[in-house]
Parts: sequence; structure tokens; C-alpha cells
Amino acid sequence: MKKVIITILLVLPFILIYFISFTGQILSSFTYIPVERIALLNNVGDELSENQVKCNIGDTYQLRIKVFPELATNDDVSISNSNKTVCSVNTESNTVSALGYGESTIIITSNDKHNIQYVLKFKVAQAEITDIAVSKTSLTVPVGKTDTITITIIPDSTILAYRDVIWSSANESIARVDQHGRITGVSAGTTTITVKSQHKPSIFKEITVTVTEELLDGVWFVGSEIDKLYSVPVGSFDLKTITEINNIDVDFADLEYKIISSYTDAQIDDSNLANGIITFKQTKVAIKVSVSVVFEGKLYSDEIRIKSKSS
Repeated sequence: MKKVIITILLVLPFILIYFISFTGQILSSFTYIPVERIALLNNVGDELSENQVKCNIGDTYQLRIKVFPELATNDDVSISNSNKTVCSVNTESNTVSALGYGESTIIITSNDKHNIQYVLKFKVAQAEITDIAVSKTSLTVPVGKTDTITITIIPDSTILAYRDVIWSSANESIARVDQHGRITGVSAGTTTITVKSQHKPSIFKEITVTVTEELLDGVWFVGSEIDKLYSVPVGSFDLKTITEINNIDVDFADLEYKIISSYTDAQIDDSNLANGIITFKQTKVAIKVSVSVVFEGKLYSDEIRIKSKSS
């Protein structure tokens, strides 16, 4: 009998330990509260109506995460980001910073055994054009002469796809414009040049262009220096008489002249252009001329130019 009592006393602690452990497991199964869902709140504490957020580059968005039920045993979460070029996630402050245009998927996952998820579409908005600024709102240009209007797209962060513009002239018989904003006077008069956003046509600017008649007495042409006009009579003209050479020892015979604008055979005879001779057949002709030379294997153009004063 004594041995039985001793045996029971030795085994009893193990029975008690097992009983306590088993009871704890039973109790824990009743007291563990799992996560049922996850929500994001706006800045006034209401749940977001849709699972997406739009930001601009440079913005920081606060993830206001709420776990349901509020008494969940383990309310910790993990956050993942599908596109780190679009945004970065700070898991300590639960903030998302917008880095580049596009979309990323932000997944918030509960750390309890059920791994409940909330999927957020984080979109970084592409900056669209809001205005066009022009260098001039009015312009006077002589017949045959070209001037350029420069533009600035606003905002500066407008993406390339939204920066395209269309140039047009209300009357091309007075002034023409190319798609680089270069305006050429055609005949005396006033017209309107318009630059318009291709992406958003409601955004546009107008430039009033007055074309003056300055080609009455002879032939005009533009030399290599900007805005320098030369008036010469109809007939043969030697370009070497208005050419200057700086810092290189070359002969005039080595120079190469080019007419870098359009003209017709009825207006100009360029058969002797290699010798610097242009024969003008008509008045009111406007062309542009450049000059260069290859000297000791190197092309020179800045050192050779049409003089700034008229012949």
C-alpha cells in the first residue's frame, strides 16, 4: 500500500501539468479572436468608398489601417508594394510616397493565422497640361522674313504625351507657320497664328502677326546672322563681297555657299553658286544663305559669315 501511495504522489504532478496545459488550450480556443477584415480610413475616420487612391508625384499618403474586430488577438499587419518605381512604402509610419507615374498594388495582410488581406490600387496621376505660355503675343515680320515664337508648357511636369501642340495660321496667304513655331511673312497684312494643345484643344494661345511689305525695290535675302536682311538689285550678285573670314587663312575660292530655303528656277539662277554668284531673276524674292569651308580636314562655319551690314 505504501508503494502505491508513493507511486501516485510521483505521478500526480505530471497529471496536474497535463491537465493545466489541456485546460489552457481549451480556454485559449475560446478566447482567441481572429482578424475578420481590414479597412482603410480617410482623414475623417470613415472607410474608403473604393480600394484606390490617386496622388501626384511628390505626395505622401497616410495609410490609416483599421483591423476588424477591434479586439482581434493579433492586430499586426504586413505591407507589400508591387511597383517600387511608382511609390515607396514606409512600414514604420505606414506612409506611401509617390515617386513616378503609373500604378502599384499595395497589399495589407494580417499577421494572424488567417492572413486576411486588403488590396489598394495606388495610382500616381500623370500631370496634364493646364496652359501654354508664348514668348510674344504680337509680332511684326517683313515679307519673306521668318521669326520664331517659343512656347512653355505649364506645368513643367506635364508628361511628354501631353506636351504636343498644333500650330496654324488663320490666313496662310499672309503668314505661314510650321510646327516648330517659325512664322514666315508671305504678303502684307495682318493675321492670327494659333498654338493649341493637341491633347486638350481648349487650351490655346493666339499671336497677332503683321506682315510688312519690304521687298519693293529689289531682292532680299537673309545672311547667316539672325535678322540681317540684304537688299540687292535684280541680276548677278557676288556673295563674296559681303563675306568675312576670321582667324583662318583660306581663299575665297574655297568657300562653299548654300541656299538653305526654297526657291524656284523662275526666281533664281544658282548655276554659278559654287563661285559665290547668285543671279536674281525677280524682285520680291527672299532666301537664306549659309557659308562654310573645309580647311585642313576640319569644317569651319562659325569663323566665316555673311557680314552684318548691307552691301
